[in-house]
Amino acid sequence: MLSINGLHNFYYLPELHDMRCKAQRICEIIRGRYHRDPMNGDVYMFMSKDQRKVRMIHYERNAYYLHEKSFIKGYKFMKIERKDEKPYRKGMRYNKECVGTPIIHKSDYTMLPEGSVVISSSYRKIRNIVSHIEEHHFEVLKVKHADGRIESMFLPMKDDARADIYNEIVPGTSITANMLSYLMFNRFQMSTPAYREAKNRLSDMDWNTSVQNLLNWADKGAMQLNKLIPALKKIALQDGANPPLYVS
Repeated sequence: MLSINGLHNFYYLPELHDMRCKAQRICEIIRGRYHRDPMNGDVYMFMSKDQRKVRMIHYERNAYYLHEKSFIKGYKFMKIERKDEKPYRKGMRYNKECVGTPIIHKSDYTMLPEGSVVISSSYRKIRNIVSHIEEHHFEVLKVKHADGRIESMFLPMKDDARADIYNEIVPGTSITANMLSYLMFNRFQMSTPAYREAKNRLSDMDWNTSVQNLLNWADKGAMQLNKLIPALKKIALQDGANPPLYVS
């Protein structure tokens, strides 16, 4: 019989069934999914999907203790169900995770009606997708210098916070490096054909362009990348750039 002294709280983890998880991974799940501290001395229990293997983990004296009980064929652990659990909710759970870094919108307490008092405060999660193409028009000046040189230049206004986008244009194109990376991700990572990108995805964002434009921009990006690779290779091969790894 397993005897654990000095521990009072036992918690069952109903959504954890992966018996391959080690102590560190189990602790990450306890923190992230169940919002509890696995190092507070409590015991956490979980079982395999076939209910033949049960594990308990707890932390004590700077060490994790992982206990396991396995049943032979034909025997399994009892199924744990909550009395107040509704049949149609079985197997379902609320997703309490945040999507990326949330944008916080606070309430202005000064706008409360006169005589009103705030009883409690909580944040309501609202998710929105931002997927659109911005078109920027830069005023490019064709300037003739005193020495006779003619040059095209853009002179940003001091209060133009988005003027730096002009410096991100991929040479020979009318798109930014960020836009090119988006197109290349869809083409090579998501396996989206160029015709589908142009006729469906981009047209849905009110940008009607041709397939040939997408292919030409990919070639222009490859030309810039070919210029960058030798410089990165030179940096990587410098003395001291790759320190040796010592394995104890």
